[in-house]
Amino acid sequence: MNSQPSDGAAAEWSAMQACPKLDHCSAPICPRDPQHPKRVHQPGERVCFFLCESVKLNAVSNFHDVGLSSTLGRMRDTREGIAAKHYTIRIALERASATASRLLRRIPQVQGWDERDTTGARALPGHPARSPVVRLGGTA
Repeated sequence: MNSQPSDGAAAEWSAMQACPKLDHCSAPICPRDPQHPKRVHQPGERVCFFLCESVKLNAVSNFHDVGLSSTLGRMRDTREGIAAKHYTIRIALERASATASRLLRRIPQVQGWDERDTTGARALPGHPARSPVVRLGGTA
């Protein structure tokens, strides 16, 4: 996805371009993609890093600390629908909710700078719990 698509896809491209991991992500289901309900996820394929991070303890403070609060909002808006449609993603999110966050060590603080710029990265210390562990509904 190195070049901007033409025609009516510009808005979709803009939404996906806001992701700091866009250039090196291999997850077939992108919560930022307005067309994600039409996409297919096969067992064994990767799950969006930010989607997994959105279900972890301290998600609100972690996303805030790296300047990605709007990304958390998008993950929360789409998470239930994605998990309901894709069983393997739901299982991955349930597993992710029980593990420690990797967000602060993987994503630089981006407040006041281009989210796609990875220079000058620094991780911030964690904060007290502000967000409960999320268990997704649904049946197997």
